[in-house]
Amino acid sequence: MTNAALSGETVCQRCNASLRLKATYQRLLNAGKPKKVAIIACVRKMVVTLISMLRGGVMWDENPTFVYTQSN
Repeated sequence: MTNAALSGETVCQRCNASLRLKATYQRLLNAGKPKKVAIIACVRKMVVTLISMLRGGVMWDENPTFVYTQSN
């Protein structure tokens, strides 16, 4: 599982599959987190996104038509 998760995140970084994940990864690195911790956080984010897509029956869209804003 760990190797599959790490390779999935590596592919994501190389292919620019999601700019949000790349931004999250960079933010965590800039905050001083170790690389493996940042990768696992991004993998968890990918899994949560995929589960919500499966639950809602939504297909992946590289260029979504809406902008998600996080309210504080």
